[in-house]
Amino acid sequence: MNRLTLNPLLFVVGVLSAHLTLSAETASSRVQAFAALPVWTGLWETEAAAQLLRTGKFGSTALQQTPPYNTEWEKKAARVPALPTTQKDPLAADSKVCAPGGFPTAMAQPVPDAVFEFLVTPEQTLFVTSDRTIRHIYTDGRRHPAGPDLWPTIEGHSIGHWEGQTLVVDTVARTAGPVTNVPGSANLSRDAHFRERIRLLSPDTLLNEMTIEDPERLARPWSIVIRYHRIRDMTRMIAVDCFENDRNPVIDGKIVIAPPR
Repeated sequence: MNRLTLNPLLFVVGVLSAHLTLSAETASSRVQAFAALPVWTGLWETEAAAQLLRTGKFGSTALQQTPPYNTEWEKKAARVPALPTTQKDPLAADSKVCAPGGFPTAMAQPVPDAVFEFLVTPEQTLFVTSDRTIRHIYTDGRRHPAGPDLWPTIEGHSIGHWEGQTLVVDTVARTAGPVTNVPGSANLSRDAHFRERIRLLSPDTLLNEMTIEDPERLARPWSIVIRYHRIRDMTRMIAVDCFENDRNPVIDGKIVIAPPR
């Protein structure tokens, strides 16, 4: 029997060739995965924030609507004091708006400096806001954590998948409490379940159709619609700091833009 002699150089070349082939295939697959995703680059704001800039007056957001409470929680909500007709500056240093809003607050902020952006990848979509809320929407096929690995946080836990150009999101484990940081907002339990369908309506408009279920506090699913507009006159996001860089004071009940200080 003849013994085959292995040429070390040929062996190294073969290994490198196989590695480069696999790397090229992986890169090609990665490019195709990104190509299938929608382009949501740039900065965005809610329709309510855009209206506030145009009119100078605060309006209610979709999440400030009255939800379909069950009988027990409808009675409790009726005992909550109504929002005063004269508001102070919601961005003042002693306001809770200074703190990160979490979910779903960050999805419907009515103030113009609460801008946000999406970072869309095949594995997850990041939702990053100027109030320092960072929401991870995992699209890699995972499920929600089970048992002790799942506990309430202000962002909750979000997983999703793509149906064409629509991002379908499922969120659980949100900390119990008001859905926004404005007095009188709807109040949900830790068992609230959020489903969203987010898609591009036009180059400058995103639509978020959100349905909320809460067996403890809602009599039926609560459906709302939130629209976002692309911001064309900003090139970067600046984190909101009510103690340092707030340039949107409220004067005589209207929001204004102050010069740098």
